[in-house]
Amino acid sequence: MLVLGPEPGQEGRLWATSRSRVPVDCAAIASDVRESSCREEKIQLILHSLSTQLSKSCSLQDFRKCFAVNLEILKYLNNFDEHLAFPAFLAVLLTMINLFRSGYQLAFPPVVSTRYNFFSSATAIFYLTFQLLIMISAAVTNEEASKTTSVILDKKCSTRSEKARLEKRLKESNLTLWKIYVLDRSIIISSIGSLLTYGILLGTFGKVDP
Repeated sequence: MLVLGPEPGQEGRLWATSRSRVPVDCAAIASDVRESSCREEKIQLILHSLSTQLSKSCSLQDFRKCFAVNLEILKYLNNFDEHLAFPAFLAVLLTMINLFRSGYQLAFPPVVSTRYNFFSSATAIFYLTFQLLIMISAAVTNEEASKTTSVILDKKCSTRSEKARLEKRLKESNLTLWKIYVLDRSIIISSIGSLLTYGILLGTFGKVDP
């Protein structure tokens, strides 16, 4: 049976291992993790590269190193979420409020003016783009982390303790909105649908004939 995970005490010293003893792909991934400052775009590329590496046949030693790299990435994501979950929540909330306001002004303009409509449209597009940038980036990062962990679980993990360890670490490392909602693709559709629903309700309020 394969022994899973890095050898005891090797997690912190993985990065000091001689490059001649580390496979080229794993060394590049480890270097990226150390040099990145938890930027989501770079983490997505690292996770994708790690998933590709794990999908190929590799030795037990290579797998241990990739396993340790994956745990290091999940630790970065956990720190990222700890510091930015609340700011991300505020950013999304304020963006949705301003997007709703701009959309309502565009649908029910107080004055009929081409300049006013253009300004409202530009404002709505700006806030929508900003909201999608936050949500899509975080959702893709969560998906890549889940995919990489699933590859490890399916390929090598055969003990319950290792599966529980990885699943717990993955659950703790998801990017969230103030620890309330895990960011995924469904929240994008839900947020836009909520804006449309409340916009229609507010727009038709008091305008229904008895």
